[in-house]
Amino acid sequence: MGRDRLAILTLARLLPNWREALLIVKPATVLGWHRRLFKVYWRRKSRPKPPRLMPGTAALIRRIALENACWGTERIRGELLKLGVKVSKRTVQRIMWKARFDKDPGAGQ
Repeated sequence: MGRDRLAILTLARLLPNWREALLIVKPATVLGWHRRLFKVYWRRKSRPKPPRLMPGTAALIRRIALENACWGTERIRGELLKLGVKVSKRTVQRIMWKARFDKDPGAGQ
């Protein structure tokens, strides 16, 4: 016997009217969940998108990452902030990862 059936049987024994045990969630509750879900969906969808990264910035991050292999994400991001370039930590990580794995494409041949 499944756990769900056991739960329904237990509720049926505890409640005087067994039909109340079958109606755990009211239809109005489900409709409320549905409305709330769509409200969150459209609120997220209408949010403005972050600005795209300039090609020169990505090249600069690649160059810094390749020339300074022991520097981490925070150090590179800090150096960029000194130059007035605002970039998220995750963006720097993504570009550094690509740069370090793509630096010698012909080395394996």
